[in-house]
Amino acid sequence: MDVAEARTAQLVHVDVPGVDEKLAGAWYAPAAETDVALLHLHGKGGNFYMGPGLFLPQLDGAGEFAQLSLNMRCHDLGYTRYDLPMPDVSQGVIAMGGGMWERMTDGVPDVLAGVRWLQARGYTKVFLVGHSSGAYYAAEACAAQPEGVAGAVLLSTVISYKRNLATWFPGDGLDAAVAQARAWSEAGEGHRLLPIDAWYYAISADSLLERLEEPDGIFARMLEATSVPVMFGAGEQESRVPQWRGLHDAMDTDRKHWLVLSGVSHDYTGAEPELAGEVFGFVRRWS
Repeated sequence: MDVAEARTAQLVHVDVPGVDEKLAGAWYAPAAETDVALLHLHGKGGNFYMGPGLFLPQLDGAGEFAQLSLNMRCHDLGYTRYDLPMPDVSQGVIAMGGGMWERMTDGVPDVLAGVRWLQARGYTKVFLVGHSSGAYYAAEACAAQPEGVAGAVLLSTVISYKRNLATWFPGDGLDAAVAQARAWSEAGEGHRLLPIDAWYYAISADSLLERLEEPDGIFARMLEATSVPVMFGAGEQESRVPQWRGLHDAMDTDRKHWLVLSGVSHDYTGAEPELAGEVFGFVRRWS
């Protein structure tokens, strides 16, 4: 990856209304006055210092916009929750957060917290740039039509949270996992983890049960409720390209953009400058 000019990132903290935990992020100030900002949202197991949220603010043309790369509460796979009272560590009970304990209801509040943080600093046109599960939450936030969100870039987006359950727990494994999850949740132990033999290796009982209840076709309905411009991005090597293309083509709007980058997969390694040019061009066009 060729970085045209290194940009200094400032560590910031973003408050989520009604939540004690502060979200960490990297703030990249614009090179000149602007009212346009990009809010970068990482994928599951990711964070603000990896993936598109790291490299896009560093590439040629990035300084034209204000950019905030934000940790959501589902960042990384697991981390210690210092915002909650710390019990006696010797008892082995410490509050945790992260992708293994992800709650579906946390996504949109985290996204909107980043939007409000930017708006409070004078950025009236905020574009959501989500990668993987971050793109899902960007689409979900756009469906609520919040004031100040000017568009969304959905890179390699998740389109369903329950579709992986049968893969994670094959055969009769899902029924057994759900039964165990319900027993733990009803006992007030919904934080307990069920192991998975694939990414991301474990899931809490409460998180599994939330995924199980996801309505069919929810992502398409999010897009139907979205009125802002939307860009779909994908790597040519990703298996879900036909599904994303179908969702893009079904959108009843002329404010949509489709991008497939050849020779790359989910992480866009090797195509960072090309992706930056497409994303920044989309933002320029609709701001």
